[in-house]
Amino acid sequence: MAAQRPPGQRDGHPARRRPQAIPGTGLLAVPQANILFCRLPQQVTEGLLAEGYAFYHDRWEPGTVRFVTSFSHSAQDIDGLIDAVRRHTL
Repeated sequence: MAAQRPPGQRDGHPARRRPQAIPGTGLLAVPQANILFCRLPQQVTEGLLAEGYAFYHDRWEPGTVRFVTSFSHSAQDIDGLIDAVRRHTL
């Protein structure tokens, strides 16, 4: 019996969803698993933290953040994070 993906996952883990480019942000590497390293402007990091998102930030170079997801995160959870990043880039 083959493993089944949770609902909402088209290509494996939801962290592999490919959002449209968001100005001022960038991936530091193509995600290979459930960890995503990217560069975010300081106002985006501060806005996400104020909204209650939890992630590692500024442990490396300034502006570098690390998001970690699990299979309990839905596609809607990931889309919500992407939307929050977009809101804070304006």
